[in-house]
Amino acid sequence: MSSLYVRQKVREWAELPSVGIPYYDTINVEEQPTEDIWFTAEFEPEYTERMTYCGELSEEGLINFVFETNAGIGDETLITAAESAVANILEQNDPSQDLVLEMAYAPSEYTGGTADTGYRVSISVEYYHRR
Repeated sequence: MSSLYVRQKVREWAELPSVGIPYYDTINVEEQPTEDIWFTAEFEPEYTERMTYCGELSEEGLINFVFETNAGIGDETLITAAESAVANILEQNDPSQDLVLEMAYAPSEYTGGTADTGYRVSISVEYYHRR
């Protein structure tokens, strides 16, 4: 599980108006978005290691931003919006440098190409957290 600091900071950045798409926190919450395009975040820590004898830790992992639109719209509109939103999130800066978003991966289909109730793509972002 990612550190609470990572989760709180990413949610703060995802909710900024400059991101341009509504963000919903869907972790352990039932949501019913009404927007045509919206997104959420899932957290995937890869490892934590001790950096100093004083106990400073380093956590690295992925934040998976999952974007959804209505079935039948296709991928172009959703991928364009998703890439723009993630670019805006990557522009954010933690003044303490305790959380650094390093790079975004290419979008991947979150649904295996099907459109059950909606069409989803995911963009993973590498993060580094010092604590």
